[in-house]
Amino acid sequence: MTWEEARKNMIATWLGIREDLTAEDLEPLDLLSRINALNDFCQKAKEASGQSWGHCPNCMAYQQFGGCKEVSAEMSDRVAARDWEGLKTLVDGFIHNLETLVLPPEAAGATG
Repeated sequence: MTWEEARKNMIATWLGIREDLTAEDLEPLDLLSRINALNDFCQKAKEASGQSWGHCPNCMAYQQFGGCKEVSAEMSDRVAARDWEGLKTLVDGFIHNLETLVLPPEAAGATG
């Protein structure tokens, strides 16, 4: 997987989360699980580091925006408070960061 593929997958995931925030049958526990799940950037950073732990410094989102742990915690707080509008704002900001993330050039055809 390339960083661009990881970004596309991440954007799709977060657009799905954003869309689900308008559902009448919103399930907070499911939402918490999705917000805090390991993601494609985690996988790509693991590939880049060659380690199953300690891989965050290899993540492009970590390098440019400080990673996802802080924003995931803030989103989790919004879910716990059932502050759906505040959560939508955070998700929109996270999607924007994904869209503007500067990715490293990768060799043509590289997948790792």
